[in-house]
Amino acid sequence: MCDWVARTKQQQEQMRQLAQSGYFEEGEGLEELLGLISILVDFCYEIKTIDIDSYDQWDVEGNFGILFANVDTFIRVCDDYSIIKSAIDSQIEWGEITTKSVKQLIDQTYDRFEAECDFHMKVRYLLDLFKMSLVFAGLVYGNPKD
Repeated sequence: MCDWVARTKQQQEQMRQLAQSGYFEEGEGLEELLGLISILVDFCYEIKTIDIDSYDQWDVEGNFGILFANVDTFIRVCDDYSIIKSAIDSQIEWGEITTKSVKQLIDQTYDRFEAECDFHMKVRYLLDLFKMSLVFAGLVYGNPKD
């Protein structure tokens, strides 16, 4: 089994266990949360493997469709999470943005997401990863490198 597939299953199972402690009930909301995990583990794995200074634009753009197609899912998970009394606001500082800085931020945040055992922080990292992935996709998509 591919490393990212194993990581996806591991992160989904951990999130399912954390969610069962009363934060997300079984059903559509939890399934959407687990779906975002699958999308983002895959995307972050792909991003970690590229050299930001010499990537092939067309190969990278192939990963963006799944992000764009799941913006509605992201919004629903954000809404579900925001009504939790102890939800955490984003900790990301969005200063000067470049593809390199966003890639580094994705790499760092993904590492934190993987290691996190607290439900609230794990969901916060997941939501921030989706936002960063969209920013990265927006910076790269349709902008050929010189």
